[in-house]
Amino acid sequence: MQITNDLMTEEQVTDLLNLAAELQAKAEASNDRDTAVMAYAVQKVCLELTESRFKSKASEQQLAAVVAENAGLKQSITTHSQSTHFCEVCGKDDPCSTDDVCYAQKETPATDAFLAEVRAQGADEVAATCRRLADKDGCSVNMRCSYNLTAERAEAIAAQLRQGAAL
Repeated sequence: MQITNDLMTEEQVTDLLNLAAELQAKAEASNDRDTAVMAYAVQKVCLELTESRFKSKASEQQLAAVVAENAGLKQSITTHSQSTHFCEVCGKDDPCSTDDVCYAQKETPATDAFLAEVRAQGADEVAATCRRLADKDGCSVNMRCSYNLTAERAEAIAAQLRQGAAL
């Protein structure tokens, strides 16, 4: 059998998942616990791989939007940096790039969404850490309540950030 570094296609992952499910069913029917456990593990890996690829595609699309947006911003600022005209946003009438920067900074929805998600993930991490601390053995009732309350607040902040709320 030859091993290659080629990535499995989605169809191959689906086929492997189905094969592992069949193998697990047969192994369980014949009381072959080791094979059943291994087949179950292969199914889990296939599902996690599929989920990871889905998240990766979404991240790549978001990053591509941010990159395109920022490239447009850079081009806009460079092209108009030497012009002189009245800026309706900041109210200046002088030779500078501030007017174009003012407009460009208002037109960054992908960047804003990306940064909001990064911030929300930070709040999620705080919440998860607090939940883990609250679940530790030896944690007093008062500390458990405090950790859980902090986790709830962090989760609420993450939700607000994802909705685009300015905090």
